[in-house]
Amino acid sequence: MFLILSSYASAVEISGNVALSSDYIWRGMTQTQGDPFGQRWF
Repeated sequence: MFLILSSYASAVEISGNVALSSDYIWRGMTQTQGDPFGQRWF
């Protein structure tokens, strides 16, 4: 049983991303009032 769990654990992959920007504009309107913002994805 340990062998099965061990092989499953090696198949799991975790990834992510981080973004920083000086302003967030969506559909032509600022969403952060000119302030910097950050986003992250996991």
